Amino acid sequence: MRDALVDLLFRVWSPIYDSAIFQKPFYRRVHARLMSALDGVEAGRVIDLGCGTAQLTADLEARFPRAVVAGVDLSADMLRAARRRLGGAAPPLVNANVYALPFADESIDLITNTASYHWYLEYRRALEEIRRVLRPGGHFFLATLTDTLLWKLMGKVRIVSAAETRADLEAAGFRVERSERIRPWVTLFVAVRI
Repeated sequence: MRDALVDLLFRVWSPIYDSAIFQKPFYRRVHARLMSALDGVEAGRVIDLGCGTAQLTADLEARFPRAVVAGVDLSADMLRAARRRLGGAAPPLVNANVYALPFADESIDLITNTASYHWYLEYRRALEEIRRVLRPGGHFFLATLTDTLLWKLMGKVRIVSAAETRADLEAAGFRVERSERIRPWVTLFVAVRI
């Protein structure tokens, strides 16, 4: 669960989140790398977890035109910004908590998560829930902040090394097929649910 300070941050951030100052140098570059890493992946049901204003969600919907693609975010303000930007073309957007996803066990083929995993202070619980809804053999694409110098819990975020994130994924029942540094302090993990 988040606290009032974090909720306020996302309320203030949501109207400017799509501005070029954030999107071009960081988010869209991370999204582009994740999208290129999807080559060869097939999916009928896709979740963009921590979707924010659903830019990646829309990219995923275009990439998988026959799939059911949904964006999921805890911030109602971010989802309102997504609906304003996308209008009637918006994919399904779900206001939900990563610790209690409103999807059936083993019902999702692909889950993406970009730059929100560090907000999951109860990361084991989050990974358990992600694994619960992902079908065996389903893919989890995680692009997250990693840093070998910042080992401690820092305020309201958890930033750990790429090696520790890999170990967390493996301990939660995922096989990490590959990982790569895609931006300074951002690592992309391609994992499969065992």
